[in-house]
Amino acid sequence: MKTFLYILSSTVALGLDFVQICMFLHALLSWFPPASGEGGPIRRFIAAVTELFVAPVRAFLERFEWVRRCPIDVSFMITFFLLALISVFLPQGRF
Repeated sequence: MKTFLYILSSTVALGLDFVQICMFLHALLSWFPPASGEGGPIRRFIAAVTELFVAPVRAFLERFEWVRRCPIDVSFMITFFLLALISVFLPQGRF
């Protein structure tokens, strides 16, 4: 059972790390306009991965007026912070 929990925890941690890297790349790529139209397949993949996690947070935060008036995407930063917080509290190697 300990091995299963270790594998599960490690897999979730790896997935969270992957999503955080995609979010960082998405933020970095947003500074540069795509060369053609909506961008290449890598840019679309990164946007699709990050949007899976940012969309629910964005939908929740849209209820607040200050978020709608804010010129930056607060939901993106909050999602990144929440993923980092979850990964800190994952029990890795403590089984």
